[in-house]
Amino acid sequence: KNATKAYGTDDPALEYEVDGLVEGDKLEGALVRAEGVNVGTYDILQGTLKASANYAVTFNKGTFTITAAELTGITIDNVTAVYDGKAHSLDVPTNEGVTFKFGTTEGSYEATTAPTLTDVGTLDIFYKAEKANFSPVTGKATVTVTSKAVTVSGIEASISTENGVS
Repeated sequence: KNATKAYGTDDPALEYEVDGLVEGDKLEGALVRAEGVNVGTYDILQGTLKASANYAVTFNKGTFTITAAELTGITIDNVTAVYDGKAHSLDVPTNEGVTFKFGTTEGSYEATTAPTLTDVGTLDIFYKAEKANFSPVTGKATVTVTSKAVTVSGIEASISTENGVS
């Protein structure tokens, strides 16, 4: 039988179906699979599985599939800053082996660095996190730059009243 597991988990028991044994007879030994730990397909092989000399065994190999595991723990928070004339962007986590790509349109992840926002406004940044043997994670975070408060004070003027003329 074919078998499947997610990357990083234990292998399931390899099972087989047999047709043609006389009642009471059984096979002995175990199946094996080709070595490998990365996402992909591997052959399931006969290994030590055998029948008594009364049988001529025809073995049809199976397929063992390792699927991508779920990539967890990837979150990028929204960023809000007060206008200061500097470029603001996302705080991208540094997870070992994880690479990020960014874009300003959902589904388009071409930049290797997150876009920035300098002037007052809002910028939606879409991201895709990838790591070998894991399913990619996509998401959206927003950078917002708010206006800076400025205080303007009037200038006091004094008028001299010399000679009684004002």
